[in-house]
Amino acid sequence: MSQLVHSLRRVQGTDPGEPPLCEALRPLLLSLHSIEKKYQEHLPGLLHDSVAAMERETVEPEENAMWYAWHHGKPPPRHFHDPDHVDEEKWKKRWMIDMERRE
Repeated sequence: MSQLVHSLRRVQGTDPGEPPLCEALRPLLLSLHSIEKKYQEHLPGLLHDSVAAMERETVEPEENAMWYAWHHGKPPPRHFHDPDHVDEEKWKKRWMIDMERRE
């Protein structure tokens, strides 16, 4: 971890008004509009039609991670106190909201 922090501190920026790390990360980050579209349209479409999604020729690494999280995720106790009685629809909606919030 200390090596990562040291490396991040060495990032050089060109805009004197903006911290160098922000400038370096900006191209990697989605806008709020793009995040909303991703979690309101794109990902629900993939999850709704899983067969078509899996048959696509190109699968993005992010989509692979999403599929893994979707199939292996467990409802957090803060939302579902009894793991034996989970409302699947509520869990799916909650999962998507939590993922969008994190991004």
